Amino acid sequence: FGLVWVEFGGANSTELVRHVVDRGGPLFSGSIFRDIVELCTSVLYQPSQLDPKNSAILYQILMCLCSRLEDQAVKEYIDREILTFIDENLGRKLTLTETARHFGYHPAYFSARFTRTMGINFSRYLNDRRMRRACYLLMTTNWSVDRIAHALAYYDVSHFIRRFKASEGTTPLRYRRATQFRSQKEAVNDTQGGSP
Repeated sequence: FGLVWVEFGGANSTELVRHVVDRGGPLFSGSIFRDIVELCTSVLYQPSQLDPKNSAILYQILMCLCSRLEDQAVKEYIDREILTFIDENLGRKLTLTETARHFGYHPAYFSARFTRTMGINFSRYLNDRRMRRACYLLMTTNWSVDRIAHALAYYDVSHFIRRFKASEGTTPLRYRRATQFRSQKEAVNDTQGGSP
């Protein structure tokens, strides 16, 4: 870990700070950190603080910050778009290849990028999102397990039940009963002024 403090003054310094803060804050890691450390070090070793080379180096630092922030903002936007697309398509068969092509990526590149970004692979993420949606539907609707399974693109109900049990440690019906009981108990405690 390391910390580099860079302070800028001048007529446009307020705009620069706003640009940096609006795009995630002034903390950086990875290659941008190394680049900025090198540039800051070169400023420190100039014979005079008024050396014209310092202006050029400081300009490079600013351009480095701004370009990397723009790149990061674009990546974060694309990642949010991908996750939104997945959530909006939980109710149909969705494949990694289809999702990759929808966003203009080669499936192998998309798979590696998705795993690196999310920390789990695409199929595991998709299954986890479906299980979260199944839990929500079990708690908030009276839909049958069969209807929930079909709504989440599981056309074999027994397969859905096995997946749910592996994820949640219980069957969908037991999960529903347990959450309904918990909700009723919390409602009684709230009306009586007690804590759950």
